[in-house]
Amino acid sequence: MQNLPKYFSAAALLSYLQCPYKFKLLYIDRVGALYKKTKPYQAVGDTIHKVLAEFFKIRNLEERTVDKLLYMLDYFWISEGYTSKEQEAEFKHNAAFWLRNFYANNDMKVTPLYVEEFFRVGLEDFYLTGKIDRIDDVGDGVEIIDYKTGGYIPTENEFATDLQMDIYALCCWEKYKLFPKIVSQIFLQYNQKISVSKTPDNLKETKKKIIDIVREIYENKEFLPVRNNLCPYCDFLTICPEVGMGVKVVKQKELEKDFREITKHLERSINDLHMLNRISLDISEILESEKLIASTPEFIKGLAKVKKVVVYIYDEEKQSFYLASWSKSVENINLLQNISFIDLLRMFNTTLENLTETLVCQGSDIEDFKIITRDEILFIPMLSRDKVLGFILVADKEDYTKFTNYDITLIQNLVRHISVALNNAQLYELAITDSLTKVFIQRYFMSRLEYEILRCERYNTIFSLLMIDIDFFKRINDTYGHLVGDAVLKQVAQVFLSSVRTTDIVCRYGGEEFAILLIECGSNWAEKIAYRIKEKIENTIFKINTLELKLTISIGVKTYFRGMKSRDIIEQADKALYVAKSSGRNKVVVYDKISSV
Repeated sequence: MQNLPKYFSAAALLSYLQCPYKFKLLYIDRVGALYKKTKPYQAVGDTIHKVLAEFFKIRNLEERTVDKLLYMLDYFWISEGYTSKEQEAEFKHNAAFWLRNFYANNDMKVTPLYVEEFFRVGLEDFYLTGKIDRIDDVGDGVEIIDYKTGGYIPTENEFATDLQMDIYALCCWEKYKLFPKIVSQIFLQYNQKISVSKTPDNLKETKKKIIDIVREIYENKEFLPVRNNLCPYCDFLTICPEVGMGVKVVKQKELEKDFREITKHLERSINDLHMLNRISLDISEILESEKLIASTPEFIKGLAKVKKVVVYIYDEEKQSFYLASWSKSVENINLLQNISFIDLLRMFNTTLENLTETLVCQGSDIEDFKIITRDEILFIPMLSRDKVLGFILVADKEDYTKFTNYDITLIQNLVRHISVALNNAQLYELAITDSLTKVFIQRYFMSRLEYEILRCERYNTIFSLLMIDIDFFKRINDTYGHLVGDAVLKQVAQVFLSSVRTTDIVCRYGGEEFAILLIECGSNWAEKIAYRIKEKIENTIFKINTLELKLTISIGVKTYFRGMKSRDIIEQADKALYVAKSSGRNKVVVYDKISSV
């Protein structure tokens, strides 16, 4: 067996003990690396580990406040892997709730010896690698602490023999000569800590056990699959020879030579089918077109083993294509941004120029617009429901070979999945977005308001509502006409969007009135944000053709408290807005600061 690893983590060793075939796919064949995509639970877990590490690095204990902890959550938040803003907001609320509980129920004054400590420890002819979240001094030894964001809590017996914690204990001793008297795990989701004591004999037993496992890995020639209770949840279920549709190993020596090439091709086909299935499931969950477009290069790279992917999207309003996303390895991206579409077609085949009209007009002969190969670059149209949504350029296979019919078919199938998902996402966005300002419509705002109230009731969190009105907007329509008024509304909406976070909700509530939901935002911060928006509008010159206008806005602010209904918070924010307008406009009024309403 070639390419046997020299570095072993606890996850790798556990994977081998569960199923040697799974270990082979992950750590020898590297099938998992073909399609590597951050999942929400991974992103929130990485975020929380980073936050707690940085929090305990603060030496001034007076600065270790719960507000500081939540600020760091916002600062270090990893906004990857989420299929929608709603899902991201849900995970962020959960993370804030866990951290509040952690702060309230653990010693925040402790000064760890090490935090987020990476290790690489040599044992015989291999290395143990990993990262310990925290090492605390406990007098006659140290305590190793591991943070867990998952939902499973082991039993006492399971934890006493937990291989990951045994490896942490062994490596703490081997690297620092610090005796791991206690190893603990803190389950943030449940605010629960479990611990077990270790002895020198435990370390010796762990060392021998790990060496025996690695020796077995090095001597294993087949890595056959083993059925276990985790099979239904395995990422490689569909391609497993034991429980899925994978290729059975050819055991007869006389047949091995004849079937080797066929088996190799079948294994690749099944692995690619597995990846295509996983990617398609992820694609189908994404309802935001921008997120889907941004993810497309990585989707294609992961499946097709290529280095360069460039995505162009068709803008129906401008009737032109724009460069939307590209893989990091693409060079001369400025050149691609400035090249005309016809020149880009000429790069592939001058006979394609007559398809430009088809593309722009979305004509009936759209099927003539097919995948093109030239100079080892693929030109792949994005088609769905008789519409051209854009096109994708794919180049440079990782193995430096030419694109085969198999490669082209595989990529084309993935692009079809992406195209259908993109069309669905665009239709969904049309349904919830104001066509003029491109912010959410009132109906969507009301559903999100109800959703935020339910979440606040469940997780004891908070949000604030801004009701905003453009001062004297009717004068603009009466003086300059409704076309100018519409242009003003579009520009004002863009100012609002640029002034809040991506997880906040900006909505056109009606006419010249807007509403903004500030997620996880209390009264003080909401007031500061409202003033910042007001000043930004006040200092902006709105240009419409040759016309230059100055505007002001009035804002009413209301923060949610437990037990409120949606109509209550809207009415109170509206009353604050009324006070702002009736007292002179260009003001921010917080409902809870009004002396009498």
